[in-house]
This record gives sequence, C-alpha cells and structure tokens, in this order.
Amino acid sequence: MMFAPSDRPGDPFHGNDNHSLPFLESQLSAPGPDENLKFQPLKVRVQVPPDLQWSVFYRLQELSIPCEYSSENGVGVEIEDRTTAIQLRCVLHRFIAPLSVQVNWLEHCFELEGN
Repeated sequence: MMFAPSDRPGDPFHGNDNHSLPFLESQLSAPGPDENLKFQPLKVRVQVPPDLQWSVFYRLQELSIPCEYSSENGVGVEIEDRTTAIQLRCVLHRFIAPLSVQVNWLEHCFELEGN
C-alpha cells in the first residue's frame, strides 16, 4: 500500500502551488471521538526521493517508529496507531514539502496560536 496524495486546495499543509504531500487521511479522520474505533495497523512503503531516503529512515528511527530501509526498496514503515501516522506525516512534510508550503504551514500555526 502506498500513500495517496492529497488534492485539498487551500490546505495549510499543502499550500496552493499544486504540490501535494502524501498522508493517511482515511486512517486519521475517524468519525467522531469514539474510543472504540480501532486503528488498523499498516505496513507501507513510502515514496521518497532516493537522496532523502536515508535521512527519512534515520529520523523515523529517532522517533522509535518501526521502519526498514534497503537501497532496492526504499523506506518501509509500520504504522501502529494514529500518533505514528501523524509523526510519519510530519517527517515526510519536513523532508519533502517545498519551502513555500513549509512557510505557509508555519504561518498558519502562528495564526492559530494568536487566536
């Protein structure tokens, strides 16, 4: 299973410059705060440019996220819960998102903090 790109215009994580960042929207958006909803663990292979694969793998290890790396297959990640999915999304955002998108996201965070 691979990540599907987001096509949500105006999303502060993606900006409006047609750059999208892969994420697990279907797994992260549960209908309501029902604690009985179970997260289905996933094993995924993330699509990362070859020159960034080691950096992504190393950062995931720092966060104690179960992952594997091989030069042939890239980075594989085991997503056990929603927190891990969000952490993975943040790591990918850090390494993959264009600078304009990262600036937009940071500005959005400051706007939320000011409210």
